[in-house]
Amino acid sequence: MRSKKHFGKLGRWAARLSAGTAVMSVVFVSAVFRPVDRSDWAKSDSLMSAREIVAVVPSELAKADESNLEAGWASAPLTVKVGEPLAGYGARRGDSSTGKGEVLWARALCLRSGSSEVVLVTADILLVHAGVSAAVEKVCSAQGISPESLYFTATHTHCGPGGWGPNIIEESVCGEFDPTSVERIARDLSGVILEARKRASPAEWSWIRTEAPEFLRNRTVDGGTIDPVLEAIAVRQKEDGQIGLFAFFGAHATCLGAEQMAYHADYPGVFVRVIEGGDVNFAAFGAASVGSQSPVGPGEKEERATAIGTGLAEKLLFELETAEWKSTMHLGASQKLIPLPEFQVRVSSNIRVAEWIANGIHPTSAPIQFVRLDQHRLVGLPVEFSSLLSAPLRAEAATKGLHLTPTVFNGDYIGYVLPPEIYDSGAYETQMNFLGPEGGAWFSDLIRLGIGIDEGE
Repeated sequence: MRSKKHFGKLGRWAARLSAGTAVMSVVFVSAVFRPVDRSDWAKSDSLMSAREIVAVVPSELAKADESNLEAGWASAPLTVKVGEPLAGYGARRGDSSTGKGEVLWARALCLRSGSSEVVLVTADILLVHAGVSAAVEKVCSAQGISPESLYFTATHTHCGPGGWGPNIIEESVCGEFDPTSVERIARDLSGVILEARKRASPAEWSWIRTEAPEFLRNRTVDGGTIDPVLEAIAVRQKEDGQIGLFAFFGAHATCLGAEQMAYHADYPGVFVRVIEGGDVNFAAFGAASVGSQSPVGPGEKEERATAIGTGLAEKLLFELETAEWKSTMHLGASQKLIPLPEFQVRVSSNIRVAEWIANGIHPTSAPIQFVRLDQHRLVGLPVEFSSLLSAPLRAEAATKGLHLTPTVFNGDYIGYVLPPEIYDSGAYETQMNFLGPEGGAWFSDLIRLGIGIDEGE
């Protein structure tokens, strides 16, 4: 029979173990988790640094001389492989694609005016990852094209090639990382960029704008603000009268869901086919402020994609009939690498993963790009920008005589940004908002500064 002394020692050992476990738990929690940072973002050193970097953009763009325009375009099928993952839905769990489905495309429109050059680039992919853009920039730099001249966006189809994202979040929606996927996409994009540039010839241009509120809804706030602007730059080559068109619209390309396992361009693919089925020789589609906006149309899946793509194309073709053409353009571009707010990957409404872990998801800086086309301003963003942010910014810019077009997937990606008041709503996009409560206000502030409607006072 064991003695009382023995059981006393056992009890003391168990108590020490329990206390040690408790201490280790506290240490672990303290090391791994933090409360959500809700401090005043406007006074942060990071924002002050970012503002200093962006503050020079208006003067840089103002230097653009008005010169005769040259334009050229090119498109080519994307190289995809059956059996590799599709990018866009975590519900697929990285499963292999089962068929080629539709042909996916890479497209580029080159604009040249005087000494300035800008190439608008898009493809039937979810987004342009930083690894892809870096590879493209390397190829193009060797051909004399500066990185700030490359303006990336994407159609944002959720049925395009995956495997290009190396971190855990990217792999959860894009499948296992495969460096050859990066290489193929970069090769295809570089090819159309260089070909479009080679084909540039004297041209005239027009900016076409209308609205299509019937084709989207706010998915974050029921009945909330939408950004229904549908617009495009159209170019017409003087020698043969051929017309090219690069359009922007802000509804997610999600007519086809996670059950779709074959490649598909969704409604932007339909849009391009309808445009090119008429008198227009080239069409391309880029995502505008897709944050908070879902596609709306009759039917399901491909039927809905067809209805939306056709409807958008018909609206722009109608506007094109009365387009006013110009032969000259003030063309300029400026790309800046800016510091980011501290990454905040939340595990609950008020608890986030520690920054030493979260900062491993993405570098602590990202590019922002500004392009001037006369009074028009394109702003390329590395975030999915909410319509709740873009709509009021467009209106404010208009009061200053500027036409603002925010676009996304500019060669980098760091999640969604939303207005601060939405941060705690529990909506899906708030869980993918990695820049804290003020991430949306942060980028809005820099956009205003970069297009010259905030003097920085």
